Amino acid sequence: MAAEPAEKANPAAVYCAKLGYSLSNGDCVFPDGTRCPAWHFYRGKCGQEWSYCAKRGGRFENRVEDRGSWTAEFGVCVFEVVSECSEQDLFDSSCSPGDCARWSSAVGCEPLPSLTPLLLASGSYDPGTLNVAVDTDSHTVTGFYENHTGWDERLKASRFSCEFFLEGTWDGNSARIQSWYPSSENRIGGVLTVPMHGQLEVTLDDEHGGCANVEPRFDEGGVSFKLRTARLGRAIAVIASEKAFFHDRPAEDQRGSPYVTRGDAIYVLESEPGWVRGSFRKTEGWLKASDLYTDTLPK
Repeated sequence: MAAEPAEKANPAAVYCAKLGYSLSNGDCVFPDGTRCPAWHFYRGKCGQEWSYCAKRGGRFENRVEDRGSWTAEFGVCVFEVVSECSEQDLFDSSCSPGDCARWSSAVGCEPLPSLTPLLLASGSYDPGTLNVAVDTDSHTVTGFYENHTGWDERLKASRFSCEFFLEGTWDGNSARIQSWYPSSENRIGGVLTVPMHGQLEVTLDDEHGGCANVEPRFDEGGVSFKLRTARLGRAIAVIASEKAFFHDRPAEDQRGSPYVTRGDAIYVLESEPGWVRGSFRKTEGWLKASDLYTDTLPK
C-alpha cells in the first residue's frame, strides 16, 4: 500500500516522515520493519529508540496530565543533565538540553533554578564560538575555539583567524588544559574555570598564532564565555578531511548525503573502532575516524 502523504497528515505523521520513516495505515514504520501507531510514537508510548529524542541521547517518556476538563498526553525528552524538553520543542530546536528543569503542557518550560551546583555544561559558548564537551566518566574536558575578524574581499575570507583545540581534566572547580591547533606539536598551557552556572573562563599562558589579531586575548587576563546552546556530547573532535560524510551506521555502504568540512567541530556521542558517532548542528550520524584530526579524537 502506498505511504500516506506527510503534507496532508497530522503532526504525528509529519514527525514520523521528517525522521525518515514511512507511514502506512496510520502506523510509523521503522527501518527494521517494526511499527507502531504514529500518534503513540509521537507521544512516547512506543518506538522510543527511533525517536528524535533518542537520536539526541535523551530518554523519551510518555506524560499524561489532568487539565481539569480535559487530559493532555504528550512526549517528553529527558536528558542526563537533569533537564527535559517536549519532544516537539526539541524537534523544532526551540528547546535544548539544559534549558528546562521540567516541561508540562500547562506551564511549558520551567527554567532550571538559579541556585544549582556549578557544573561545566557541554555546549556552544560566546563570544566567537567555543564548543565544549565533558566526559562524565573520565572527567576529560575538550573544546575547540574559533573566531575571525576582518574580511578580504579578494580572497572572500576572513583576514585574521584564531583557532585552537583544548583538553584537560575537570576536577569539579577547574581544569588545567593544554591547547593546540589540530595536527600541530606546539602546545600552550592554560586554565579553564566556571565562575557561575552557564559561564566559563579560559586563560592561556601565551597566545596562539593569529589570535593576537583577534579580540579578546587569552593571555591578558583570560576570556569569559556565556553558554549559548547546551549540547549533548562526551567529547569534541575536529574534521581533517575536505569532506567527511555522515553514515547511517558504522559501515562504508551506509554513507548518506550530509557532510562536514575541514575545521568543523563535532560533538562525539559514542565511538567504536574506526568510527565515531557525532553531531554537527542538526545533523547526526557516524563518521570515519580517519576523517578527523588524530590528536582531537577521544582517548
